[in-house]
Amino acid sequence: MAANTYGSLPITIKTTTIVQNGLTQRIVETLHESASVPVVAINSVVSGLRVTSVQNDPETAGIVKQTVTYEGTTTSDLPTLPATTYESQGSMVELPIQQHPDWATTLKADWDEAKGEFKPTSAFYGMTSYIVGSVSVTRTEFFRSQPTDDYADIGTLETPGGGYTGTNKWLVISTSRRKLSEGLYSKEKTFLYSAKGWNTTIYS
Repeated sequence: MAANTYGSLPITIKTTTIVQNGLTQRIVETLHESASVPVVAINSVVSGLRVTSVQNDPETAGIVKQTVTYEGTTTSDLPTLPATTYESQGSMVELPIQQHPDWATTLKADWDEAKGEFKPTSAFYGMTSYIVGSVSVTRTEFFRSQPTDDYADIGTLETPGGGYTGTNKWLVISTSRRKLSEGLYSKEKTFLYSAKGWNTTIYS
């Protein structure tokens, strides 16, 4: 390495890093002896970033300034990966009247099995279902790369986690994925709660 007014060469004189929406652009300026300027290939990858341009400019006699621009994403340049979130929302569920808690003790006596309805003389005549309050929970997870889809999980039983518990009480009703920015993706899955529990013959 030669000694000069800049000190020993090669030497990095400036590094500029710009991060926007998860995309990193890094510009590195170094000084080299004219006879020892390294060859940096376009599209080569250094520390996870791709070389997009290389420029060599004479600085002083025998010295060349090399400016290399890198672009891409690196985990260290990205914001901290957000923690999984859970959002609950009240809702209503319509259930068959036979699932009512008072079916066996009160309602069944007024039911006409042959016609599949309450007897005309019953106070419940015309009712085939009832509404119960419920809650849905949407779980949002975050990833660095595109996560796999969970479409096959729709209509299956799964516990959301995050403090929401109960065996066979949570039914997956929707799922989605989205790209938020470079290196940041999310996956949402919504679960519907049934206090009585979902029928495991129908849902697995």
